[in-house]
Amino acid sequence: MKTLLGAACSLALLLTVAACGDDSGGGSGGDKKQNNGEGDATNPGGDPGTNPGTPGTPGTDPGTNPGTGPGTTQPVTCEKLWKDYVAANPVGLSTTHEATSTIVTGGVSNVSKSTSTFTVLQSKDELVETKSEYQMTSPITSEPSVNSDPYTKVEFLAGCKPGEGDRQLPENMKVEILEQRDESITVPAGTFSAHYVKSKVTTTGGGQDGVSNMQMWTLKDRPYVQAKTISTSSMSIGGTVMDTTTDTVLVKLVLP
Repeated sequence: MKTLLGAACSLALLLTVAACGDDSGGGSGGDKKQNNGEGDATNPGGDPGTNPGTPGTPGTDPGTNPGTGPGTTQPVTCEKLWKDYVAANPVGLSTTHEATSTIVTGGVSNVSKSTSTFTVLQSKDELVETKSEYQMTSPITSEPSVNSDPYTKVEFLAGCKPGEGDRQLPENMKVEILEQRDESITVPAGTFSAHYVKSKVTTTGGGQDGVSNMQMWTLKDRPYVQAKTISTSSMSIGGTVMDTTTDTVLVKLVLP
């Protein structure tokens, strides 16, 4: 399960970063890349794709954003990516998401709901630290899980590989960007200008074969914050087919 959550976080971050364009020289698209989700994001709360505090290894754009301005895209460095990440996560920024997951296995359906909150505790050149709070709310209410998650510049630079695209995901996972656009979205936390990305993920080998589809809306002015995600997947694990649908929405946003 931990491996699956890590992959989900990596995917979420990859798609979030794909929404980030480089405005150097007047252009608004290009080869910039961010995580969640989601990079190998560290999300101790167990709710993949909603952590604004740990980017894992951002730094690649699959190249599907041609840009809307006449400017020339400048090379993106790991130093710049880290600087952008720190600026996007000021102390006091807090997000709360609610997730509803439906899993169907062998004709039996199970629905679960959870809440996750991420708050930025420290944000400076050498590290960004977040607090994660996770709680299952249905079918049972679990005890809240609270963790502190420091993420250092040294860790980031050690894993940052600009321009390597989905090679930052597990080797058995392939991501295809199907569609992306800017649009307005309304969620419980409010109405926001967002960037929408639709993707297809194919997983093969390792006893886990399947296809997943993900739709993600990230805030235009805070691309590390996800307003909404919808993911559907059908996967065969050891010969058993598992169909999963997860709908995650932003219910509270606190700005410093």
